[in-house]
Amino acid sequence: MNTFKATISQITTTKELSLVDLKVGTALVSMVGLRLDSSLYEGKEVLLGAKSTTISLAKAETPTEDMTFSNQLPAVITKVDSGEILSSVILDFMGYELESIITTRSLKRLSFSEGETVVALIKASSLSILEMEV
Repeated sequence: MNTFKATISQITTTKELSLVDLKVGTALVSMVGLRLDSSLYEGKEVLLGAKSTTISLAKAETPTEDMTFSNQLPAVITKVDSGEILSSVILDFMGYELESIITTRSLKRLSFSEGETVVALIKASSLSILEMEV
């Protein structure tokens, strides 16, 4: 599980569904939550999590404004471990280590390599709050 600390900047709730905007350093991320804990508030620090299989990658020069991914995080590839079918791509996102598991076919097609700047793409529904006291 990939984890990184964030600070809640805004919570918008309708019935039981909430859209939570958070800051990770200077980056903004969003997550969707169902029946959020009532102890969450703007300014609260939390630990966010995302599974490695839910983090997609795009080339840094790929136009992302027309994508539906709420979270488009600039990152640098620090390590690539290529398997027969799946590959692990380790990223540095603002000092946090993230792992993206992608198909080896995609890794080769996009020619990802260590040191390359990419965009890590995470749907708002793929982020979750793991801890509220960080």
